[in-house]
Amino acid sequence: MRRRSTWQAYDDAARTGRYGSPPDDAGEVARSADSEGEAAFFSSAVAGRRRILDVGCGPGGLLVALADCVKAVWGIDAAPSMLGLARQTVTASGIANVYLARGLAEALPFADGAFDGFAISGTLESVADPAAVLAEVARVSAPGAVAASLEWDRPQS
Repeated sequence: MRRRSTWQAYDDAARTGRYGSPPDDAGEVARSADSEGEAAFFSSAVAGRRRILDVGCGPGGLLVALADCVKAVWGIDAAPSMLGLARQTVTASGIANVYLARGLAEALPFADGAFDGFAISGTLESVADPAAVLAEVARVSAPGAVAASLEWDRPQS
């Protein structure tokens, strides 16, 4: 039996209202990081940047937290339902400098050198080829870009 990708499990969880519930056989859908601590970590890393990318933005909480300390923040996620949650989160916040795109972290739909900062939270542990994600981040990095990553090192099944 072919295993579904992690983004498909997140998409199903968001679509069915199970995002944030304990992990099940569909994949790891719970997030355990302290939200305020996570926001502070990423904000300190990317503050003052012109254009940052949240790789695997999920429901958008980090996007809203980062919007205050940068000129523009983009969020990308492969799961359409997660992007729907992110859109709701951003709309409810009233923030205007957040943009969303659908795509795979392993094939970012952006031009070379497009971003000068990156937030990568729980994404590298969720993909089959983390090196491909990092290669894409390097490709879309402007000179002097910074990247911050926070992973929980969940075991892969």
